[in-house]
Amino acid sequence: MAHTQLNDNDRFYIEQRLVEAYFFSQIARILDCVHSTISREIKRHIPDNSHRVDCPHLASKQDKETRSTATNRLDFNGVSKRMKVFIHEHPSTHTSPDVISGELALKLDVMLSENTLYRYI
Repeated sequence: MAHTQLNDNDRFYIEQRLVEAYFFSQIARILDCVHSTISREIKRHIPDNSHRVDCPHLASKQDKETRSTATNRLDFNGVSKRMKVFIHEHPSTHTSPDVISGELALKLDVMLSENTLYRYI
């Protein structure tokens, strides 16, 4: 099973199968994903008080709003300007976050994980 994002057609398909009383596992098997993907999609995008009319459109709208308002999840306000400049100079030279992290530790005495750098970059 490859990791794929659900699109509008998938959401519409899920909605139709739910009306026909399919189980999450049956829908997931047909869409080639795990049943928890179907469960999360329903939990995140279908309001509890909804009669499930037009829910695929609501889900798509909500998904787009979530992505458009998403911000960088890291709070780099406490990071010095010197460190930000150091981080931004290295990706332009195709240096990996692992190397940048090591150089930050050596040159600026700052500990920053590769994962944090990946998210920041």
